[in-house]
Amino acid sequence: MRGHAADALEKTARSHPEWVLEYLPALRRAAIADPVAMVRWHLAMVFGHLAGFSETRGPSCQTLEQLLHDRSATVRSWAVTSLCIIGRMMPKPVAAHHSTGERPDQGPEHCGSQTGASSLGDPD
Repeated sequence: MRGHAADALEKTARSHPEWVLEYLPALRRAAIADPVAMVRWHLAMVFGHLAGFSETRGPSCQTLEQLLHDRSATVRSWAVTSLCIIGRMMPKPVAAHHSTGERPDQGPEHCGSQTGASSLGDPD
């Protein structure tokens, strides 16, 4: 039942992300704690749909980074997908890294990209 509810929530967030925006804290908790993998992967998808709202990106990244270690490969793959969506919303020109001496994976915009691909290889 919860899995189908999460599916409906994800479909709502896809077309009207503003309707689920206020529930972000509860969705983050459920994404980590729910025992049903279908719930966790649909909530991982929701975080990608909320990427258009800059205030959601940091909290969403924190949750998605935790989901990179989920026991379900499907959850991990959707976490990577949503992290990529968020990352595309937060571009930082390469020239800026050279002027500060900062590596691209050390800036405040870094959001799980170094660990994402490697965690997909973990067994279920």
